[in-house]
Amino acid sequence: MEQENEEANDVTIGEEFLFGLSLKSIEGVVDERDDSISASLPVNPCNKNDITATAEWVKGLCRYEHDFGTPTTDEDFDKLFVWAKTQGASIEGISCQTDSHGGRGIFATRDLVQGEIIAVLPRPLRWGQSHACKTMPLLPTSTPDLTALTLLVIYMCQEDHIFSKCLPHGIHSNALLFSEEETEFWNEVDHTYSEAIRRNQSLAEGCQGYIRHMLMQEESSCPSNFSSTFKWAVAMVKSRSHAFGSSSGYWITPILDLLNHSPHPNATFSVGNEGQLLLQVSTSVPRGTEIMMDYQVENDATLLASYGFSLVHTTGVPTL
Repeated sequence: MEQENEEANDVTIGEEFLFGLSLKSIEGVVDERDDSISASLPVNPCNKNDITATAEWVKGLCRYEHDFGTPTTDEDFDKLFVWAKTQGASIEGISCQTDSHGGRGIFATRDLVQGEIIAVLPRPLRWGQSHACKTMPLLPTSTPDLTALTLLVIYMCQEDHIFSKCLPHGIHSNALLFSEEETEFWNEVDHTYSEAIRRNQSLAEGCQGYIRHMLMQEESSCPSNFSSTFKWAVAMVKSRSHAFGSSSGYWITPILDLLNHSPHPNATFSVGNEGQLLLQVSTSVPRGTEIMMDYQVENDATLLASYGFSLVHTTGVPTL
């Protein structure tokens, strides 16, 4: 996820917004441990009650180094869209293309009419903690959301899933992947940035601690046991998932996670009568125009820490 280079008019997240959609008034969106959502990934056929097997399996995931190989191509994203449609998604008049900053975004492939629904994402394509535990049966059902989805992302890499193939790599996605020099720069800019960066880093550290003590059944801390792929996976979950009205939950939404940020968006979300997420253009959109959302984050520091960019400062990290 990226952004349009304009000053943000972001609102606080106290009202539990998702891209401008107030979730307090919506029923059936928050999927707290929802057992009705079916898995759409290969299932790991292991005994969930085997603590030793769980520990060894988690160690293997957390030490796994993925070879991302060649850069993701337009063909890969076309395959992602085809796969999403086989899972029940409806996608009309849009495609994933390279944006003006060298990243990826959603673009109109034809002229779109104001109010037109251009994507419908069914509930099975909202991947939360419950989905992760179903997909990876060795994972205890009490596993926290961030940990469960981080392991799910690594598992998808192992399975060469098209979704993981299309995740960004080799570029910033949030503060978890900053270098020491970049982190120090933002520490000197303003305390709000350093605090936001530290909050994100603390979440990642907490994720590692939970895995080591609760899943690996180890007492000592040894960061070298965690691969660079693990750190990248945490960053992916933090930068490409949404809360959907939950104070602690995370859900990954394939296709919709490709939408970039603008304080002046041209699309909004609504919710269907069966809990689907509907992506709708809020104005007429000419062919070739990028579809943009307002991430509705608290401030610029949160944009930096969660998504790796700033709309206010122009040095330190890419300010796309």
